[in-house]
Amino acid sequence: GADFVLVEKDAQRVRDAADAGYYFIHGDATETETLEQAGVRRARGMVCALESDADNLFATLTARSLNPDIIIVSRYVSPDSVDKLRYAGADRLISPYAISGRRMATFILKPGVFDYLDLMAHGADMEYRMEELLVERGSTIDGKTIGELDIKASTGAMIIAVRKSGSEEFHTKPGKETRIEAGDLLIALGTEKDLAGLEKLALHEVG
Repeated sequence: GADFVLVEKDAQRVRDAADAGYYFIHGDATETETLEQAGVRRARGMVCALESDADNLFATLTARSLNPDIIIVSRYVSPDSVDKLRYAGADRLISPYAISGRRMATFILKPGVFDYLDLMAHGADMEYRMEELLVERGSTIDGKTIGELDIKASTGAMIIAVRKSGSEEFHTKPGKETRIEAGDLLIALGTEKDLAGLEKLALHEVG
């Protein structure tokens, strides 16, 4: 898991967060002071899930100005807001309505596939699970092919997809000739131990 801070200005929701044991900031997420108090300058990522597209736009702009390297995922309602949010600095845009619609359709058409993928992504008791790993420059696997690395034999994990750095498309059938490079995103399947071994290879060890 990862540590996180909730930012909420609604008093009842703040009380609910406190009762649930979450760390929270009572304030407006569109304001610089509030985001700084929440630690946005050192945060790895931020989810903007405010009620209006305008508020998400302001929160995105503010966070991006305070932390150029932060990963920002923003909710949107109107398709007209997509380009504006991208220009403001959002890395990924999510429409809850579109996602829920696709998931409901998948559940009706392919209920078994739906249940399996949901279990693989979120099942706490699954022996095998999927994980994503970002390849760091200078890591053991940077610049080598899957065949050269023999990942399955050395870690037990299986790389089932690769998204090359700068691309939005996944290569879903990576073969032995597929070269892994810094900035690539790997989707891997394995046990917790297998995935930990692969993660160690993907990280750049200093010293």
